[in-house]
Amino acid sequence: MSLPSRLRRPEYTGENRCWPCTVVNAVVVVVASALLGVVSPPLGVLALLAGSALVALRGYVVPYTPTVAPRLIARLPVDVGDRFGHARPERADGGRTSESLVDEEVDGDELIRRLVDAGVVTADESGDLFLADDVRRSWEAGMRRLRDVSDAELAASTASAAPFPAEGRVEGDGDWVVVTRTAVAEEDRDDAETVAGAGGDEVWLSRAHAVADTAAVAAIGDRVDPLTAAQAATPIRLFLESCPVCGGAVEETVVKNCCGGTVGVYDKPETPVLACADCDELLYEF
Repeated sequence: MSLPSRLRRPEYTGENRCWPCTVVNAVVVVVASALLGVVSPPLGVLALLAGSALVALRGYVVPYTPTVAPRLIARLPVDVGDRFGHARPERADGGRTSESLVDEEVDGDELIRRLVDAGVVTADESGDLFLADDVRRSWEAGMRRLRDVSDAELAASTASAAPFPAEGRVEGDGDWVVVTRTAVAEEDRDDAETVAGAGGDEVWLSRAHAVADTAAVAAIGDRVDPLTAAQAATPIRLFLESCPVCGGAVEETVVKNCCGGTVGVYDKPETPVLACADCDELLYEF
């Protein structure tokens, strides 16, 4: 593969090119080249040619322009809409947000009681909750393993974590794991009625949520029943210290700081969340 082919970023060029960003990057290249040219004219010319080539091939030369630009736009005091071309493209998933393994209302106090009784979480004198050390070790080991498995294996593992018969598949270039409930066997019908949904229902999980929740169910599955394990998988993400998909540090922030503000499916940029400081993956919405 030629060097231009390796440098080219079609997602930011051609029809996908953001022209305001291109203009800003071109100005940066011209100014930087002019400053270098004062010191060394040949160096200035070289910088101009190299910078222009990068803008042409990649759409930008200033690092992280596609990531930073939406955030800057979200902070503007006026609504610029999609005039800067940074609205997220339409997706096959319809622009949905991640769901949970069990899509039903859960009594939070009762769930915590069950987890405390099972030794999954502990509480200190002030009432603050902590994940049991052995559960955390098992959970984090499971996430590290699932982080590197194939799409097919992750989909199958996530489906097996559901508290009902299910099949799994991956959508959106690996960004989503879809769990589809299969037909319920007659002998299991009474138990299945305690879980919302019927055959054919789908649950969409982001890859990060699928990794975290599947590993959580595996870590506590020998302490609680399958339904409780699946119900607990989402709140257990509150205890994440590293990103399920990249291993980066987890921090408390707001949507506008990790997901481009009002860009995409999130229309409340001040929503507090847990997100990865390295890859901006949204891990838990408070």
